[in-house]
Amino acid sequence: MAEANLLTWAGGWGLPSLDPSCLQALAYAKFAGFPTKVTCCNNPYKSPTAILPVLRLTDDMFCGSDDVIEYLRANNNNTDEELSNKQKMDVLGLCCYVEDMLRPALLYMKWLVDQNYTQFTRGWYAKQLKFPYNYIIPAKYFNHAKNFVAHKLNIEEADVICDVTEEKLNKRAESCFEVLNNVLGDQEFLFGDSPTTLDSKVFSYVAIMLKIPLPTNKLKSRILEYPNLERYCDKILHLYFPTVARELGRPDPVKDEAEESRRKKINAVVSVGFAVVAMVFYALSSGIIHIDLDEKESCDHCRDKNAGETHE
Repeated sequence: MAEANLLTWAGGWGLPSLDPSCLQALAYAKFAGFPTKVTCCNNPYKSPTAILPVLRLTDDMFCGSDDVIEYLRANNNNTDEELSNKQKMDVLGLCCYVEDMLRPALLYMKWLVDQNYTQFTRGWYAKQLKFPYNYIIPAKYFNHAKNFVAHKLNIEEADVICDVTEEKLNKRAESCFEVLNNVLGDQEFLFGDSPTTLDSKVFSYVAIMLKIPLPTNKLKSRILEYPNLERYCDKILHLYFPTVARELGRPDPVKDEAEESRRKKINAVVSVGFAVVAMVFYALSSGIIHIDLDEKESCDHCRDKNAGETHE
């Protein structure tokens, strides 16, 4: 088997990648049992198409999640092989539906909500990149999000995007969540006991919407109206990405307890110190304590004089 290396954007908050295309490729490779080294390169210009993920083999390269998954399918790593022809058509149709409904909503939420862009997205991407890419790529992705959303909603001028746009996108996403919740039902995965291409697609969007720590996240609140979807994403993380979920997604209770204890001790010391200073200041200002500097200087002078006479 050819040596495989999957280049992706970095992850965090319990996810192996915060990019939906990269996360889908990672999930599909796990579902299919395809062994690959994963490298967080955080530089799309290492791809000939300037798109991540990239699957590098000894003598070949595949760019973008669609090409990566197509290569895996063609080489005996097909998660949909056991499905009936009708189910395969359903998977294809639902994948297109999820991409159409959730991609513009996620792009808008990450890049076009001012608070999210300024307080999280721009900074996170900039930190992953070296100069000058830390300026170039966030600006490029911002413009792509703006143009993509405008095209999807038939807005003639991409710069004229308002709150009405956000509401439309959120309603489209919410209808998609309802459909997915109905398809999932009581099953382990969307088409039974084993994950398919559709599961990799759905997981890549819904998990990011749930886990990414944005200041404003209306999509998360709408997903939480369907607890089944949240449990579904957590199950995939637990089964297929246990190390990532443990290292990045869950706080260390021992460490947190020690940190909290230390913080409380510091706060207690500061509070006592402040109280003492406040009491002394109050006593001085109210006349309870009075220091007569003239009298003190006189006493010091007499003491020095007496000491001199004794010496003589």
